Amino acid sequence: MRKHVVRRGECISSIAFENGHFWRVVWEHPDNASLRAKRESGHVLMEGDEVTVPDLRQKAVEVAAGQSHKFRRKGVPDKLRLRFGDDEYPRAGVPYTLIIDGQELRGATDAKGELSHYLSPAARRGELILQPEGAPEEHYQLELRGLDPIAEVTGVQGRLRNLGFYKGPLDGQLGDDTVRAMQDFQATRRLAQTPAPDDATRQALLDAHGG
Repeated sequence: MRKHVVRRGECISSIAFENGHFWRVVWEHPDNASLRAKRESGHVLMEGDEVTVPDLRQKAVEVAAGQSHKFRRKGVPDKLRLRFGDDEYPRAGVPYTLIIDGQELRGATDAKGELSHYLSPAARRGELILQPEGAPEEHYQLELRGLDPIAEVTGVQGRLRNLGFYKGPLDGQLGDDTVRAMQDFQATRRLAQTPAPDDATRQALLDAHGG
């Protein structure tokens, strides 16, 4: 058993994968109780968080000799979901190319403006190219698992930026630009405008953004 200090771009799935575990084995370990109480999800951790990684255990399985047998590793792969547009104006039917670790995946957004693909828990970065008909290509650099928890100011900033309300740095400061972006978002959700993120705003950001 050992302590692992979370690096940027890591989550419980990637940590478990790199250590040969199913993610629930790590996340639900008793020594991670304080981390579970601190973070709303093991899939969105903060750089510097400490995760207890248990030792691997051997498991014996009885099988018939002289035959082929398949074993499937639980929890692999992860799934990437992205959405373009909103409920009223989804960007449906837009062709795209998604490049993850050199592998190209092609498709088109669905009726809700969404796309989804399975990917390795070890994947860190990617590129998405939207190819709308009659318009220039749009290129997006993806930092997978790069969002901080919603309880952190950087987590609020990151979601506001992904939703198009904020263009500043993820510096963890409630400066004028961050507060203005947050209040613009609150207005679209008919929430009370506050000088700092409250529980209702954080929940609305989770609902609008996902993850």
